[in-house]
Amino acid sequence: MTLDQKTQGDNAPDGLDGTIQTDGSEPSGSLMRRHRKVGIVVAIMPIVMLGMAYAAVPLYQMFCQVTGYGGTTRVAESAPDHVLKQTISIRFDSN
Repeated sequence: MTLDQKTQGDNAPDGLDGTIQTDGSEPSGSLMRRHRKVGIVVAIMPIVMLGMAYAAVPLYQMFCQVTGYGGTTRVAESAPDHVLKQTISIRFDSN
């Protein structure tokens, strides 16, 4: 088998078929487009991740203010007007 023969068969995608180019030629156009697309995605992803990291804090604060969930409490406007007749048991665990 010579270096220019295919090693994976004829049904592999263009540029990924296992051929070894020994003449110094450039990869095919579709392979170059795929490389460019991967490069653009790899360059954009850190920027998107950084933007999401900066947006996470204000969005979480908005969520907590709306729902009263996650550490942000709502302040009562007035004291309750009646006392509930329930017994509350509190158990302390020293784990």
